[in-house]
Amino acid sequence: MGFFIYKVPPEAPGGRLPSSLFVGASPICVSRFAATRELIELHSLQAGEYLIIPYTYKPNMTASFIITTYSKEPVKMVRGHH
Repeated sequence: MGFFIYKVPPEAPGGRLPSSLFVGASPICVSRFAATRELIELHSLQAGEYLIIPYTYKPNMTASFIITTYSKEPVKMVRGHH
């Protein structure tokens, strides 16, 4: 498993984000890939909205993920739609 982190552009609509917002956009973070059930990484991010996209080794393979984040400052987490 691994994950990408994208900065959500300020002009993004609320709710489900269209994929067109990320076409040609580079993730600000690409995690290392780990063939384990747990992946721990530390990233320092500027204030703003971010999208975390987990992925599996095999394309189009669905899986359940638990994402835990820690922050020195208060944050608001919103679960996305799939």
